[in-house]
Amino acid sequence: MSQPNPFIANGTCYTGKGAQADSAFIPCGNAAFGHLTCCSRGDMCLADRACYNGQFGTTYLIGCTDPEYSDGKCPEKQFGECYIPWVGLVYCNGTSNEWVACSQAAKNPTITKPDPCWCLPKAKRTAVAFKDSSVLENIASLPTATGLSILWQTGHVPVVTVLTAGSNPASPSGSTTSQTLTSAVPSGSTSLAPGPTAQGIDDVEGEGSGMSAGAKAGLGIGLALVATVILILAFLFLRRRR
Repeated sequence: MSQPNPFIANGTCYTGKGAQADSAFIPCGNAAFGHLTCCSRGDMCLADRACYNGQFGTTYLIGCTDPEYSDGKCPEKQFGECYIPWVGLVYCNGTSNEWVACSQAAKNPTITKPDPCWCLPKAKRTAVAFKDSSVLENIASLPTATGLSILWQTGHVPVVTVLTAGSNPASPSGSTTSQTLTSAVPSGSTSLAPGPTAQGIDDVEGEGSGMSAGAKAGLGIGLALVATVILILAFLFLRRRR
């Protein structure tokens, strides 16, 4: 019998107890080795059971491969696990390092642009998902479908250990073997290129959907082009007057 492959995405995802997720969500690894957190296909699996979607710039929680939704890999979405397929996250700065879950009114089964989300004053926050720094660690970049290879990030490349236990007369060696999985970078392996990293919002009480770095850069380039056009027109005008 062939052994499971730790370098592919494999398994079924659930958004709550008995609530199977949309097929767009796949495990952050091969569930044959144990329950896993799930994210949308093509997205980045992050620390704290979170995910990052580059298309919408959304950091979010969705579910896991445990149909009972009781395993430690299952994120706590704060609003009733199976009733909301996924929740957005916003980082509240200061000294708390709290990431707050944001309910999605439309309850879309797949990732879309999230609802606006704010960090309330600390005393009024009721949906804190976890505490971590404003930049969450990348774990693995998911493929576009199950059965395809995962791009594991540095420090999280699976290492399969074959354990020998017990006696099995049918085995040529007289013993049975099993596989366990740990995450580490094998000696001599190459460093994997990091993917997009989810970042939080700086405003403690501001809207959680501020202008991205890319948008700011685009605005700067646009202003520079406008200034250049104005200078050229002024030069041509003065030249004609001569």
